[in-house]
Amino acid sequence: MLTNDLIKYLRQKYGLTFKQMLANNRNIFVLMPPNSDDFFAILSRVPNQQIGISEDGHAVTLDLKCGDFSQTLVDLPGFTKSFRIKSNNWVGMWLNQVNDEEVKKTVDYAYKLALNGEVKTTGQYLLIPEEEKSSASETYHAERIPPRKTHKTSEPIKGKNSINNIPPEIEKMLQSYDYTILPALGRQKNFYYQGQLMAGYEDNYEQNYVFNRFYPTYHDMTVHQLRTYFTWRTKVRKGVYDATSRSYVFIYIYELLNQIGIKQPEEGYKLLTDLYNNYVLQFDPEIASYLKRWIKDYVVFYNLTDYKSKVLSTEIEEDKLTKELLTPKDSTELIANLEKISTYHGKSPLDKDKYQDLIFFVWNKLLSHKEYFDFAREVLFVTTTREYYFFSRALLYKRKPKFEVFSITENRKFYQKDGRTYYQYLSPVTRQKTKLNAVLHEIDRLSRLEYQRGRKLKANTLNQAMVLVIEQAVKDFHQAEIEAQRPKIRINFEHLNKIRSDASETRESLLTQEEKELERQAKNELETEEKQEKVSEKEQTVEGITSKALPYGLTADEYFFLMSLWHQTSWKENLQQKHLMPSILADAINEKLFDEIGDSIIEFDGEEPQIISDYLPDLADLFSEE
Repeated sequence: MLTNDLIKYLRQKYGLTFKQMLANNRNIFVLMPPNSDDFFAILSRVPNQQIGISEDGHAVTLDLKCGDFSQTLVDLPGFTKSFRIKSNNWVGMWLNQVNDEEVKKTVDYAYKLALNGEVKTTGQYLLIPEEEKSSASETYHAERIPPRKTHKTSEPIKGKNSINNIPPEIEKMLQSYDYTILPALGRQKNFYYQGQLMAGYEDNYEQNYVFNRFYPTYHDMTVHQLRTYFTWRTKVRKGVYDATSRSYVFIYIYELLNQIGIKQPEEGYKLLTDLYNNYVLQFDPEIASYLKRWIKDYVVFYNLTDYKSKVLSTEIEEDKLTKELLTPKDSTELIANLEKISTYHGKSPLDKDKYQDLIFFVWNKLLSHKEYFDFAREVLFVTTTREYYFFSRALLYKRKPKFEVFSITENRKFYQKDGRTYYQYLSPVTRQKTKLNAVLHEIDRLSRLEYQRGRKLKANTLNQAMVLVIEQAVKDFHQAEIEAQRPKIRINFEHLNKIRSDASETRESLLTQEEKELERQAKNELETEEKQEKVSEKEQTVEGITSKALPYGLTADEYFFLMSLWHQTSWKENLQQKHLMPSILADAINEKLFDEIGDSIIEFDGEEPQIISDYLPDLADLFSEE
């Protein structure tokens, strides 16, 4: 439950607000009932180091004075001994591990207890009005008090299933129930010891009785239901799976979790997976999520490392993605993983392979930078450590996990500390997708500026230090690309003496021939260039506009055709004079502007070309100066 939700609930329902306990300490707040100075609740922030969590920060806890009921609550998931008050009348809870309804009910109980006081009645009293008192003529007659109903073993069962026909094993189990154990531990402990008594029992009961109950135990069943269950379990142990009441299935699961009827944990794992495959998926898929989670817990709890790759495959795959993002091998792997967690779909005007290599280069620069920011912790993943409760919502008698450290991957593990189990793993940072999109957007934006390609993009609110690192990385990548494209001259020095000798012998004749040849080549090249310039200038000039000033590689005819369609002026006469086809010009324009628009900009309505209206704003941006 969120702290703000708890404060809002107390204010709306009871008109109560937490008050600061000490003037100079804003980590502890208390809650008191009306007209009283005795507090019944303590809201506090406890440093993680004090409760065995390695990462920095605080955990929000709530201590409540629930009297004797505290001993019942202390063993429930999310509850623990009081953090601030060392008393059996107080119970503590991790506010973020207990759901809203359970928090509200516990707070309500503590408030009513504080309001009414812990007054215990020592007996029961019956008030008889004066007019209803017995007359003097009436005398007292002793009457036999009917015996109190005993356990279900004494319930009347008709026919062949009378009390005398109860199997002795079941009767012994029923009589073994210990009512002296506190409820907080009684259900689990009695279930475990009764289960051990019945571990090898088999039955062949012909009748079938329905049984439906939350958190079921043997103690909740009648003799008919017990015999129905043990008959079903006998068949399951022989590989026969018949549909039955869901509560019977949970009883069987609880037995396996508590190692009832099995010798080794490996045997229990096999039976749980057999139940999942042969019964749950076929007859009751609604409980599949519970059993899958408990099987994972079972593998960790009993330290079955041989099965972790199969049972914990989801976690292993998540950590594989995490590792590949933190230490990518190549651009292909990085891009494939980014597409799984990012939604940035900007289309870079650069060549696809080049752009992917650029992202890979910049990504590694960001990961290696540690001076002004930690890219991995701020944008990707953060180490999370939390206390872990095995077999949540299952019935498990207290037992210690069979491991000190259970490593799933190098970044995910369970470990024991001070009698508690902790779960440590790398989790995505808050708003990871948004932050990743911002990084990829800046790489796209700055690469366009460096290569002078495509439209300019607007800068976003990414950390300025990261922007500077990205900008420098893009420049370094571009410079390395330019250096790689420069021609390399290789000289074989082994033949240098021979070259010098040959050059000495033919030096005079070679120089004369070379000079003549160079002069002739230079003259031919000059004449060719002059002719080409005159033809190009003549052919590409249209109404005073030359291709030298035209953007995006458009020719003068293409530019004239595009501007005419945009401004809706005449173009047909000009094209007819030059014997040009509108469809060919349109295809050329669409191809040259595709990188900027991302689509064809000109389409034909019958024989008439026209600019698609959706792209008129983009066209205005591209030719804003025209």
